[in-house]
Amino acid sequence: RSASMGYTSDPDKKRSTKFDYASRLAAAIGYVVLKSRDSVGLYLYSTRIDVVMGPRNSFSHLNNLLRSVQKQTPSDTTSTAPTLHQIADAVRRRALIVIFSDFFDDVPGIVKALAHFRKQQHDVILFHVLDPMEIDMTFRKGAEFEDMETGEVVIADPRSIADEYRKEFEAFLDSVRKPCAEMNIDYRMVNTNVPLETFVRAYLEERKRFSR
Repeated sequence: RSASMGYTSDPDKKRSTKFDYASRLAAAIGYVVLKSRDSVGLYLYSTRIDVVMGPRNSFSHLNNLLRSVQKQTPSDTTSTAPTLHQIADAVRRRALIVIFSDFFDDVPGIVKALAHFRKQQHDVILFHVLDPMEIDMTFRKGAEFEDMETGEVVIADPRSIADEYRKEFEAFLDSVRKPCAEMNIDYRMVNTNVPLETFVRAYLEERKRFSR
């Protein structure tokens, strides 16, 4: 729950922040898991693990998880890799690990943490939650860009840097999704501009096809 997860490019705030979208997506996935008669648990982290709620097969437990998430706000900084290693050590029995993040962090360290989960024989699904402007850089006017974690401000004309930005952003995506493919981790990029119901329906239909 890094500060960057609190971002939305919609000035009217009609589109969800990445954190809100990820929270609702987690609720939908949790519901599906419970309907499959499995259990759901929760880890929330910033620079450390802030919330731990063990797995249970109960819709009232899912509601408690969601209330806990709703009480949280994105943190100024995060330490994704170390906390994922802690979670991998803590989850003793083989499980399905579902991770929601924008992964604006130490990607090589995160990849090692994902490998830790796989070494422990966990199945992993990774939802890479991103705002449409982060994906496409389609701002039309000169803008002031502020790093939500460091506060550093840069003024630039987005149109003049768009091509280079997209090239760098594609390299960033590859740095996450290629290791996932190599480790047989289910990687999904999530665009917050896509209605949640549309994304979840398409995702579940695809999972169903591949499971046949």
